[in-house]
Amino acid sequence: MDPSVIARAARAGTLIESALSLLRPPHLRAAEKEVRVLLYRSFGDSRRISVRGRVVRMVETRKRKLRRSGAISAREHLVSVYRSFDALDIPGAKVLVSCEGQERIVEADRGGYFLADLEAPSQSVWIAGSHRVEASLCGDAFTNGSSLPEFARGVSTVYVPGDEASMLIISDLDDTAMDTHTPHTPRMLRTVLLRSARLRHPIPGVPSLYRRLRDGASGNAQNPLCYISSGAWNLYDYVVDYLDEHELPAGPILLNDWGSRQRGFHPVSHLHKGVHVSALATRYPDVGMLLIGDDVHEDPDLYFRAAMTHPGRVRAIWIRLVRNESARLHQIESFRAQLETVGSDLVLSANTEMFERHARERGWVTR
Repeated sequence: MDPSVIARAARAGTLIESALSLLRPPHLRAAEKEVRVLLYRSFGDSRRISVRGRVVRMVETRKRKLRRSGAISAREHLVSVYRSFDALDIPGAKVLVSCEGQERIVEADRGGYFLADLEAPSQSVWIAGSHRVEASLCGDAFTNGSSLPEFARGVSTVYVPGDEASMLIISDLDDTAMDTHTPHTPRMLRTVLLRSARLRHPIPGVPSLYRRLRDGASGNAQNPLCYISSGAWNLYDYVVDYLDEHELPAGPILLNDWGSRQRGFHPVSHLHKGVHVSALATRYPDVGMLLIGDDVHEDPDLYFRAAMTHPGRVRAIWIRLVRNESARLHQIESFRAQLETVGSDLVLSANTEMFERHARERGWVTR
Protein backbone atom coordinates (compact mmCIF):
# COMPACT_ATOMS: atom_id res chain seq x y z
CA MET A 1 0.00 0.00 0.00
CA ASP A 2 1.37 3.41 -1.02
CA PRO A 3 1.97 5.61 2.07
CA SER A 4 0.75 8.62 0.05
CA VAL A 5 -2.67 6.96 -0.12
CA ILE A 6 -2.61 6.61 3.65
CA ALA A 7 -1.67 10.29 4.02
CA ARG A 8 -4.57 11.45 1.87
CA ALA A 9 -6.99 9.12 3.63
CA ALA A 10 -5.82 10.34 7.05
CA ARG A 11 -6.35 13.99 6.10
CA ALA A 12 -9.75 13.32 4.56
CA GLY A 13 -10.82 11.16 7.49
CA THR A 14 -9.80 13.81 10.00
CA LEU A 15 -11.87 16.46 8.21
CA ILE A 16 -14.92 14.20 8.00
CA GLU A 17 -14.60 13.08 11.63
CA SER A 18 -14.27 16.71 12.81
CA ALA A 19 -17.27 17.83 10.77
CA LEU A 20 -19.45 15.00 12.04
CA SER A 21 -18.47 15.63 15.65
CA LEU A 22 -19.77 19.21 15.42
CA LEU A 23 -23.21 17.92 14.46
CA ARG A 24 -23.50 15.70 17.53
CA PRO A 25 -24.33 16.61 21.11
CA PRO A 26 -21.20 17.00 23.28
CA HIS A 27 -21.70 13.66 25.03
CA LEU A 28 -21.86 11.85 21.68
CA ARG A 29 -18.92 13.55 19.98
CA ALA A 30 -15.95 11.55 18.74
CA ALA A 31 -13.71 10.35 21.51
CA GLU A 32 -10.58 12.37 22.22
CA LYS A 33 -7.29 10.82 21.30
CA GLU A 34 -5.85 9.15 24.38
CA VAL A 35 -2.21 8.46 25.19
CA ARG A 36 -1.34 4.83 24.65
CA VAL A 37 1.86 2.87 25.22
CA LEU A 38 2.06 0.19 22.56
CA LEU A 39 4.38 -2.76 23.17
CA TYR A 40 5.42 -5.16 20.44
CA ARG A 41 6.35 -8.84 20.58
CA SER A 42 10.12 -8.91 20.68
CA PHE A 43 13.14 -11.16 21.25
CA GLY A 44 15.92 -11.86 23.72
CA ASP A 45 18.66 -14.25 24.69
CA SER A 46 20.04 -15.58 27.96
CA ARG A 47 21.98 -12.35 28.61
CA ARG A 48 19.47 -9.64 27.69
CA ILE A 49 16.00 -9.09 26.32
CA SER A 50 15.02 -6.30 23.94
CA VAL A 51 11.70 -4.51 24.36
CA ARG A 52 10.22 -2.46 21.50
CA GLY A 53 7.28 -0.11 21.66
CA ARG A 54 5.75 3.22 20.75
CA VAL A 55 3.95 6.08 22.52
CA VAL A 56 1.07 7.72 20.62
CA ARG A 57 -2.18 9.58 20.99
CA MET A 58 -5.01 7.76 19.24
CA VAL A 59 -8.69 6.97 19.43
CA GLU A 60 -8.96 3.48 20.80
CA THR A 61 -11.07 1.07 18.77
CA ARG A 62 -13.41 -0.56 21.24
CA LYS A 63 -13.86 -4.30 21.15
CA ARG A 64 -17.35 -4.86 19.77
CA LYS A 65 -19.55 -7.91 19.95
CA LEU A 66 -18.64 -10.25 17.11
CA ARG A 67 -21.14 -10.98 14.38
CA ARG A 68 -22.45 -14.47 13.80
CA SER A 69 -19.61 -15.06 11.34
CA GLY A 70 -17.14 -14.40 14.17
CA ALA A 71 -15.69 -11.27 12.61
CA ILE A 72 -16.22 -7.52 12.86
CA SER A 73 -17.89 -5.83 9.91
CA ALA A 74 -15.97 -4.30 7.02
CA ARG A 75 -16.97 -0.82 8.21
CA GLU A 76 -15.67 -1.42 11.72
CA HIS A 77 -12.44 -2.87 10.36
CA LEU A 78 -11.94 0.13 8.07
CA VAL A 79 -12.47 2.50 11.00
CA SER A 80 -9.91 0.55 13.03
CA VAL A 81 -7.32 0.76 10.23
CA TYR A 82 -7.97 4.48 9.75
CA ARG A 83 -7.57 5.21 13.46
CA SER A 84 -4.28 3.32 13.61
CA PHE A 85 -2.83 5.60 10.91
CA ASP A 86 -4.45 8.71 12.42
CA ALA A 87 -2.36 8.25 15.60
CA LEU A 88 -0.17 11.15 16.72
CA ASP A 89 3.46 10.52 17.69
CA ILE A 90 4.68 11.57 21.16
CA PRO A 91 8.41 12.21 20.72
CA GLY A 92 10.56 12.39 23.83
CA ALA A 93 8.13 10.50 26.05
CA LYS A 94 9.84 8.86 29.04
CA VAL A 95 8.87 5.22 29.47
CA LEU A 96 9.58 2.81 32.32
CA VAL A 97 10.13 -0.69 30.93
CA SER A 98 10.11 -3.65 33.32
CA CYS A 99 10.30 -7.43 33.32
CA GLU A 100 10.52 -9.74 36.33
CA GLY A 101 12.07 -7.11 38.59
CA GLN A 102 14.43 -5.62 36.00
CA GLU A 103 13.67 -2.01 35.03
CA ARG A 104 14.95 0.69 32.73
CA ILE A 105 13.77 4.17 31.72
CA VAL A 106 14.11 5.07 28.03
CA GLU A 107 13.09 8.01 25.87
CA ALA A 108 10.98 7.74 22.70
CA ASP A 109 12.49 9.04 19.46
CA ARG A 110 10.91 11.58 17.09
CA GLY A 111 8.44 8.97 15.88
CA GLY A 112 7.41 7.94 19.39
CA TYR A 113 9.33 4.64 19.13
CA PHE A 114 11.54 3.26 21.89
CA LEU A 115 13.84 0.28 22.43
CA ALA A 116 14.99 -0.94 25.82
CA ASP A 117 17.50 -3.69 26.57
CA LEU A 118 17.13 -5.35 29.97
CA GLU A 119 20.11 -7.30 31.27
CA ALA A 120 19.51 -10.59 33.05
CA PRO A 121 19.27 -10.41 36.84
CA SER A 122 22.60 -10.58 38.66
CA GLN A 123 24.07 -14.09 38.84
CA SER A 124 21.25 -15.36 36.63
CA VAL A 125 20.07 -15.63 33.02
CA TRP A 126 16.84 -15.12 31.13
CA ILE A 127 15.39 -18.60 30.89
CA ALA A 128 14.09 -20.01 27.61
CA GLY A 129 10.46 -19.32 26.76
CA SER A 130 8.19 -16.29 26.87
CA HIS A 131 8.52 -13.40 29.31
CA ARG A 132 5.83 -10.86 30.12
CA VAL A 133 7.07 -7.28 29.77
CA GLU A 134 5.37 -4.03 30.77
CA ALA A 135 5.93 -0.39 29.92
CA SER A 136 4.32 2.67 31.50
CA LEU A 137 4.72 6.41 31.13
CA CYS A 138 6.91 8.18 33.66
CA GLY A 139 5.70 11.30 35.43
CA ASP A 140 7.75 13.57 33.19
CA ALA A 141 6.62 11.88 29.99
CA PHE A 142 5.33 15.10 28.44
CA THR A 143 7.38 18.14 27.54
CA ASN A 144 4.50 20.24 26.21
CA GLY A 145 2.71 20.80 29.51
CA SER A 146 0.02 18.17 28.95
CA SER A 147 -1.28 16.43 32.03
CA LEU A 148 -0.24 12.84 32.61
CA PRO A 149 -3.09 10.38 32.02
CA GLU A 150 -4.18 8.38 35.02
CA PHE A 151 -3.29 5.10 33.35
CA ALA A 152 -1.11 4.47 30.29
CA ARG A 153 0.53 1.07 30.22
CA GLY A 154 1.43 -1.52 27.59
CA VAL A 155 1.93 -5.26 27.99
CA SER A 156 3.54 -7.72 25.59
CA THR A 157 5.85 -10.73 25.35
CA VAL A 158 9.56 -11.26 24.74
CA TYR A 159 10.71 -14.64 23.42
CA VAL A 160 13.98 -16.34 24.40
CA PRO A 161 15.06 -19.37 22.31
CA GLY A 162 15.15 -22.81 23.86
CA ASP A 163 18.36 -24.57 24.86
CA GLU A 164 17.80 -27.09 22.04
CA ALA A 165 17.26 -24.40 19.39
CA SER A 166 19.35 -25.06 16.29
CA MET A 167 17.81 -22.70 13.75
CA LEU A 168 16.42 -19.17 13.52
CA ILE A 169 13.45 -18.93 11.17
CA ILE A 170 12.88 -15.48 9.66
CA SER A 171 9.72 -15.08 7.60
CA ASP A 172 8.22 -12.27 5.59
CA LEU A 173 4.49 -11.70 6.18
CA ASP A 174 2.63 -10.37 3.14
CA ASP A 175 2.25 -13.04 0.44
CA THR A 176 4.56 -15.34 2.39
CA ALA A 177 2.77 -16.14 5.67
CA MET A 178 -0.47 -14.27 4.90
CA ASP A 179 -2.14 -13.85 1.50
CA THR A 180 -2.27 -10.10 0.83
CA HIS A 181 -2.49 -10.11 -2.99
CA THR A 182 0.15 -7.37 -3.19
CA PRO A 183 0.70 -7.62 -6.98
CA HIS A 184 -2.97 -6.72 -7.56
CA THR A 185 -3.51 -3.28 -6.01
CA PRO A 186 -7.36 -3.16 -6.00
CA ARG A 187 -7.57 -6.64 -4.50
CA MET A 188 -4.81 -5.83 -1.99
CA LEU A 189 -6.61 -2.66 -0.83
CA ARG A 190 -9.88 -4.53 -0.44
CA THR A 191 -8.14 -7.26 1.59
CA VAL A 192 -6.22 -4.93 3.93
CA LEU A 193 -8.90 -2.26 4.40
CA LEU A 194 -12.11 -4.29 4.47
CA ARG A 195 -11.31 -7.80 5.65
CA SER A 196 -10.55 -8.46 9.31
CA ALA A 197 -8.11 -11.14 10.40
CA ARG A 198 -10.89 -13.66 10.96
CA LEU A 199 -12.19 -13.25 7.42
CA ARG A 200 -8.83 -13.85 5.77
CA HIS A 201 -7.52 -17.29 4.95
CA PRO A 202 -3.95 -18.42 5.61
CA ILE A 203 -1.76 -19.71 2.80
CA PRO A 204 -2.43 -23.49 2.70
CA GLY A 205 0.02 -25.47 4.79
CA VAL A 206 1.90 -22.49 6.22
CA PRO A 207 0.63 -22.53 9.84
CA SER A 208 1.33 -26.25 10.21
CA LEU A 209 4.78 -26.03 8.60
CA TYR A 210 5.81 -23.06 10.74
CA ARG A 211 4.76 -24.86 13.91
CA ARG A 212 6.81 -27.90 12.90
CA LEU A 213 9.83 -25.71 12.12
CA ARG A 214 9.51 -24.10 15.54
CA ASP A 215 9.37 -27.52 17.22
CA GLY A 216 12.27 -28.93 15.17
CA ALA A 217 13.17 -32.56 14.67
CA SER A 218 13.07 -33.20 18.42
CA GLY A 219 9.56 -31.80 18.73
CA ASN A 220 10.67 -29.46 21.53
CA ALA A 221 13.45 -27.33 20.04
CA GLN A 222 11.70 -23.96 20.58
CA ASN A 223 13.44 -22.59 17.50
CA PRO A 224 12.94 -18.81 17.38
CA LEU A 225 10.60 -17.65 14.63
CA CYS A 226 10.65 -13.97 13.73
CA TYR A 227 8.30 -12.17 11.33
CA ILE A 228 9.74 -9.28 9.29
CA SER A 229 7.67 -7.10 6.99
CA SER A 230 7.74 -3.77 5.19
CA GLY A 231 4.19 -3.23 6.43
CA ALA A 232 3.58 -0.32 8.78
CA TRP A 233 3.83 -0.61 12.56
CA ASN A 234 0.34 0.92 12.56
CA LEU A 235 -1.00 -2.47 11.46
CA TYR A 236 0.72 -4.38 14.27
CA ASP A 237 -2.52 -5.29 16.11
CA TYR A 238 -3.98 -6.56 12.86
CA VAL A 239 -0.90 -8.77 12.27
CA VAL A 240 -1.11 -10.21 15.80
CA ASP A 241 -4.82 -10.96 15.35
CA TYR A 242 -4.07 -12.76 12.10
CA LEU A 243 -1.22 -14.85 13.54
CA ASP A 244 -3.24 -15.82 16.60
CA GLU A 245 -6.48 -16.50 14.72
CA HIS A 246 -4.81 -18.84 12.24
CA GLU A 247 -2.52 -20.48 14.82
CA LEU A 248 0.79 -19.41 13.40
CA PRO A 249 3.57 -19.63 16.02
CA ALA A 250 3.89 -16.55 18.19
CA GLY A 251 7.19 -14.75 17.86
CA PRO A 252 8.88 -11.38 17.50
CA ILE A 253 7.39 -9.02 14.90
CA LEU A 254 9.50 -6.40 13.12
CA LEU A 255 7.57 -3.96 10.92
CA ASN A 256 8.42 -0.65 9.23
CA ASP A 257 8.01 3.04 10.04
CA TRP A 258 5.96 4.66 7.28
CA GLY A 259 6.01 8.08 8.97
CA SER A 260 3.01 9.85 10.47
CA ARG A 261 0.68 12.80 10.09
CA GLN A 262 3.18 15.09 11.85
CA ARG A 263 6.32 13.85 10.08
CA GLY A 264 4.68 13.03 6.78
CA PHE A 265 4.38 9.61 5.15
CA HIS A 266 7.43 8.59 3.16
CA PRO A 267 8.17 6.00 0.43
CA VAL A 268 8.43 2.47 1.76
CA SER A 269 11.90 0.91 1.76
CA HIS A 270 12.52 -2.81 2.12
CA LEU A 271 16.14 -2.36 3.19
CA HIS A 272 15.25 -2.57 6.87
CA LYS A 273 14.68 -6.32 6.39
CA GLY A 274 18.34 -6.83 5.57
CA VAL A 275 19.35 -4.72 8.58
CA HIS A 276 17.19 -6.84 10.89
CA VAL A 277 18.46 -10.12 9.42
CA SER A 278 22.07 -9.07 10.04
CA ALA A 279 21.25 -7.92 13.58
CA LEU A 280 19.54 -11.23 14.35
CA ALA A 281 22.47 -13.18 12.88
CA THR A 282 24.76 -11.32 15.28
CA ARG A 283 22.37 -11.75 18.19
CA TYR A 284 22.10 -15.52 17.72
CA PRO A 285 25.58 -16.60 16.50
CA ASP A 286 25.23 -20.28 17.43
CA VAL A 287 22.26 -21.22 15.23
CA GLY A 288 21.72 -21.43 11.49
CA MET A 289 19.08 -19.39 9.70
CA LEU A 290 16.19 -20.18 7.39
CA LEU A 291 15.00 -17.12 5.42
CA ILE A 292 11.49 -17.27 3.96
CA GLY A 293 10.05 -14.71 1.54
CA ASP A 294 8.41 -14.21 -1.85
CA ASP A 295 9.20 -12.83 -5.29
CA VAL A 296 6.91 -9.78 -5.10
CA HIS A 297 9.49 -7.26 -3.89
CA GLU A 298 13.14 -7.56 -2.83
CA ASP A 299 13.20 -10.60 -0.52
CA PRO A 300 15.39 -12.76 -2.81
CA ASP A 301 17.97 -9.98 -3.25
CA LEU A 302 18.06 -9.05 0.45
CA TYR A 303 18.30 -12.68 1.55
CA PHE A 304 21.02 -13.40 -1.02
CA ARG A 305 23.11 -10.53 0.34
CA ALA A 306 22.54 -11.76 3.90
CA ALA A 307 23.74 -15.25 2.99
CA MET A 308 26.88 -13.90 1.32
CA THR A 309 27.55 -11.52 4.24
CA HIS A 310 27.22 -14.32 6.79
CA PRO A 311 28.72 -17.36 4.98
CA GLY A 312 27.74 -20.66 6.45
CA ARG A 313 24.93 -19.20 8.56
CA VAL A 314 21.98 -19.24 6.14
CA ARG A 315 21.03 -22.86 5.63
CA ALA A 316 18.36 -22.13 3.06
CA ILE A 317 16.35 -19.42 1.35
CA TRP A 318 12.75 -20.28 0.53
CA ILE A 319 10.99 -18.04 -2.00
CA ARG A 320 7.26 -18.36 -2.61
CA LEU A 321 6.49 -17.65 -6.26
CA VAL A 322 3.61 -15.19 -6.41
CA ARG A 323 4.33 -13.18 -9.55
CA ASN A 324 6.16 -16.12 -11.14
CA GLU A 325 7.45 -13.96 -14.00
CA SER A 326 10.10 -15.58 -16.18
CA ALA A 327 12.55 -12.63 -16.14
CA ARG A 328 12.39 -12.32 -12.36
CA LEU A 329 12.60 -16.09 -11.94
CA HIS A 330 15.74 -16.18 -14.09
CA GLN A 331 17.29 -13.41 -11.98
CA ILE A 332 16.59 -15.29 -8.74
CA GLU A 333 17.91 -18.54 -10.20
CA SER A 334 21.17 -16.75 -10.97
CA PHE A 335 21.83 -16.58 -7.21
CA ARG A 336 21.87 -20.36 -6.84
CA ALA A 337 25.49 -21.07 -7.80
CA GLN A 338 26.92 -18.44 -5.44
CA LEU A 339 24.66 -19.56 -2.60
CA GLU A 340 25.99 -23.09 -2.95
CA THR A 341 29.52 -21.81 -2.30
CA VAL A 342 28.45 -20.63 1.18
CA GLY A 343 26.36 -23.72 1.97
CA SER A 344 22.91 -22.21 1.34
CA ASP A 345 20.07 -23.97 -0.49
CA LEU A 346 17.65 -22.04 -2.69
CA VAL A 347 14.10 -23.39 -2.98
CA LEU A 348 11.55 -21.74 -5.28
CA SER A 349 7.94 -22.88 -5.19
CA ALA A 350 4.40 -21.64 -5.65
CA ASN A 351 3.13 -24.01 -2.96
CA THR A 352 4.08 -25.08 0.54
CA GLU A 353 4.52 -28.79 -0.21
CA MET A 354 7.96 -28.33 -1.76
CA PHE A 355 9.18 -26.32 1.25
CA GLU A 356 7.92 -29.03 3.60
CA ARG A 357 9.63 -31.72 1.53
CA HIS A 358 12.91 -29.80 1.71
CA ALA A 359 12.57 -29.42 5.49
CA ARG A 360 12.03 -33.18 5.89
CA GLU A 361 14.99 -33.99 3.67
CA ARG A 362 17.23 -31.71 5.73
CA GLY A 363 15.98 -33.17 9.01
CA TRP A 364 14.55 -29.90 10.29
CA VAL A 365 11.13 -31.33 11.07
CA THR A 366 9.79 -34.71 12.12
CA ARG A 367 8.82 -36.97 9.26
